[in-house]
Amino acid sequence: MSKLDELIKELCPNGVEYKELGEIVKSQRGKTITKELIKDGDIPVISGGQKPAYYHNESNRKGEVITVAGSGAYAGFVMYWDKPIFVSDAFSIECDKSYLNIKYIYYFLQNNQMKIHSLKKGGGVPHVYFKDMQKFLVPVPPLEVQDEIVRILDNFTALTAELTAELTAELTARKKQYSWYRDYLLKFGNKVKMVKIGDLFEFKNGINKDKGSFGKGTPIINYVNVYKKNKIYFEDLKGLVEASNDELVRYGVKRGDVFFTRTSETIEEIGYTSVLLEDIENCVFSGFLLRARPITDLLLPEYCAYCFSTSNIRNTIIKKSTYTTRALTNGTSLSQIEIPLPPLEVQKRIVEVLDNFEKICNDLNIGLPAEIEARQKQYEFYRNFLLTFKIENCILPKTRQDKTRQDKTRQDIIKLFMYIFGYINIELGEIKNGSDYKKFNIGNIPVYGSGGIINYIDTYIYDKESVLIPRKGSIGNLFYVDKPFWTVDTIFYTIIDKDVVIPKYLYYYLSKMNLEKLNTAGGVPSLTQTVLNKILISLPSLEEQERIVDILDRFDKLCNDISEGLPAEIEARQKQYEYYREKLLTFKNIND
Repeated sequence: MSKLDELIKELCPNGVEYKELGEIVKSQRGKTITKELIKDGDIPVISGGQKPAYYHNESNRKGEVITVAGSGAYAGFVMYWDKPIFVSDAFSIECDKSYLNIKYIYYFLQNNQMKIHSLKKGGGVPHVYFKDMQKFLVPVPPLEVQDEIVRILDNFTALTAELTAELTAELTARKKQYSWYRDYLLKFGNKVKMVKIGDLFEFKNGINKDKGSFGKGTPIINYVNVYKKNKIYFEDLKGLVEASNDELVRYGVKRGDVFFTRTSETIEEIGYTSVLLEDIENCVFSGFLLRARPITDLLLPEYCAYCFSTSNIRNTIIKKSTYTTRALTNGTSLSQIEIPLPPLEVQKRIVEVLDNFEKICNDLNIGLPAEIEARQKQYEFYRNFLLTFKIENCILPKTRQDKTRQDKTRQDIIKLFMYIFGYINIELGEIKNGSDYKKFNIGNIPVYGSGGIINYIDTYIYDKESVLIPRKGSIGNLFYVDKPFWTVDTIFYTIIDKDVVIPKYLYYYLSKMNLEKLNTAGGVPSLTQTVLNKILISLPSLEEQERIVDILDRFDKLCNDISEGLPAEIEARQKQYEYYREKLLTFKNIND
């Protein structure tokens, strides 16, 4: 039993009390500070982003405090600070240290980050307010339990950071490489004519409406759509606004329109651009944006998406913007900026190259972000697990109790043991011999031997998910199948109780075992049912099995998809995958 288990058993055996967030913490709005008032120092100024907006020479919070971004693209983003800070466009959360561990509250809020983001209000620049969070129900165990949970999650945080550091560095390097190629391709020197934006586009401010007009009506391109991506498609639009026929005409959009973020909390967020790449009927754009509509046919919309994202143009936009209480830009300033205007054929070639680079760098299905995301989800799983408590004195209603008694099955018993012990050991299951196939006709059902598929016939020996285990020859060469199949005498198939074990989990678990060590023959390697029946499978809950399979499937895809990446990367990912598979499928034996 872990220390946490012991503390819970001793201090809150019947569960813990849940209280509203507003009852147990104190919230305070920040104080707006302009760039002109900033004095050089090392105190972080916390505003609407995921990192400090500036650094100042004085603080308005002493530390050990939580901040929640108040507005902007990252409105609702939660951070914890153990040092003095200056809270600007955000609000802070503090608590009574004799009763609550502030870091425990931080982890609770982090665990509810998506829920907090869902509280965003405003059709233009989104806002999050503490009043909408104060009804959150927080489990409040004794302080000793909170401290232990914080200790565990701090360790998980450090471990996650360590594990992802290498991947993050590699991903950053790839993105830098992409940015370098993008900027290099779009840096023409004196070889290409430079043209003012104002000679190619006409500018217009977006629609402004009261709060009650949002949430229904026609689609609207919002600040977040432009800030997040350099290309806009209809599927990206989530906002709605009521607009008259006249407004639909005046603030309408069409393919090729370039949108700029017109205002922001920080100067670094000003002037982000995104290009609409498809026509959208009856759609308008937000008053927090500027629309630049082409007045010539000299530019490809796809080229604009990349051209306006270059470091050079981004820096020029920032320089020409103003900042008082908020950063601002306008069509007059933007019109004076020059962009390169190569021939359309050159633009097409540039777009083709950069589309390929962007796919390699950003597609979660083929790039490193998938691995990082998988690790983050693993951390979030444990965090969620640690922060889930039984409600004190909770009693199921009688109807539910009756149903529970009626539904008792073998699976209920298994789950009970899993809850108590974390996992159980079970035997491999029902193992079946294959047989000869030659008497059947040719068809589309694969016939498996120990080396893989050897033929196709018109009938099957089994039609459910199974793990195939070679009996002779390459005895470690396992196969997972989820379609009807036939097996010959040299390979076993398994009949799997899916109420107990997920077939894909069984496949991964057996794959990490060295079945060659179970060889019973002196010549051709062989396995017997007797030997296989002695194998004990470490079996966590079905939910945990699903999580493990999900992670390993993604690793497997990354490692085995040879159509992307370099052979050296594939080899490295394979080794990494095997390492994590081993870690995920290794459990402590309760009998040891």
